[in-house]
Amino acid sequence: MSQNTETTTTPPPFPRLGEIYRVLALALDLKKESQSFEKLYRNIDRLARAGDYDWSLLSTLCEKLISEPLKEQTDAEFSELIKSFTLEIHEKYLDIVTNTSLDNMSRQDTIPLLVNNYFSVNGCLLILYIHEKFGGPEITYFSDHHLNPIKVVLDWASQSSDDPSVKSLIKMAFPETMDEDKTNRDTANRWVCGKQLPDLNSIQKFVKKLKNQNFTKYENLCRWLLIARALAYFEGKFPGLRHTMHQYFQAKLPVIDIVPVLDDAVIQKGNSWA
Repeated sequence: MSQNTETTTTPPPFPRLGEIYRVLALALDLKKESQSFEKLYRNIDRLARAGDYDWSLLSTLCEKLISEPLKEQTDAEFSELIKSFTLEIHEKYLDIVTNTSLDNMSRQDTIPLLVNNYFSVNGCLLILYIHEKFGGPEITYFSDHHLNPIKVVLDWASQSSDDPSVKSLIKMAFPETMDEDKTNRDTANRWVCGKQLPDLNSIQKFVKKLKNQNFTKYENLCRWLLIARALAYFEGKFPGLRHTMHQYFQAKLPVIDIVPVLDDAVIQKGNSWA
C-alpha cells in the first residue's frame, strides 16, 4: 500500500501546467482575484497525479486564471498580450512534455534546466514584446540583477513629472503627512528599498492616486509595476533568474532549443549511474 502511495504522489520531472499557472498567478498577485482559481487548480493537480489530463480543462487555464482577472484589474490590451504569449508558451511546453523522455531525472534535475534555458528566455521575450507595444523603462536596467526592478520602473515613470525623482512621484500620489497617506507613502518607500513586494491592490491604489493628479503614464506604470513585481517574485523563487535573463538580453536573445539540453542531461545522468 505504501509503495503504491509513493508511486502516485511522486511528482513527475516536468512541472505540471496547473502548477506553472499557479506560480504565474501568484507572481502577478491574481490568485485571490479569481474565484475559480482553487477549483481549477485542484482539478488539474488531481488529474496530473493520476497520470491523465482533461485537455478541455487545460485550455481554460490561461483564460480563467490569468487573462480574465488581469483584464479586470489592468486593461484589455495588456491582458490580451499576456494571454496570447502565454498560450503560445503553453503549446510549446506541452509539445516538450509529450515528446521528451526524462528517464531517471527528478524535478531537482530538470527545474534548473527549464528555468535557465526555457522560462527565462521566454520571459525576456515577453518583456521585449511589452516594451515594443507600450514603451517602458530601459530594458537593460530593468533586467539588471543588481537593480531593484520596482525602483527602475518608478525612476522611469518619474522622468515625466515636473520633479523627476521617485521621492517626488510617491509624494505626488500621497501628499499628506499624516494618517493613510503617510502609511501608503511608507509602504511605497519599502518597495523602492526592496523590503516589500507590492501587491496588486497597492499598485492600483498608487496608480489611481497618480491618475487623479493628472499623471499621464498611469496606465503604463500599472503594467510595468506588475511585471516588476512578478520579476522580483520569480527571482525570490529562483535565485539567479534575473542574472540569466540579463545575459540573454546582452546576447540579443539567442534561440535555445531546450530539447537537446534535456536530452544531454538525461545522458549525463545515466552515465553517472553507470
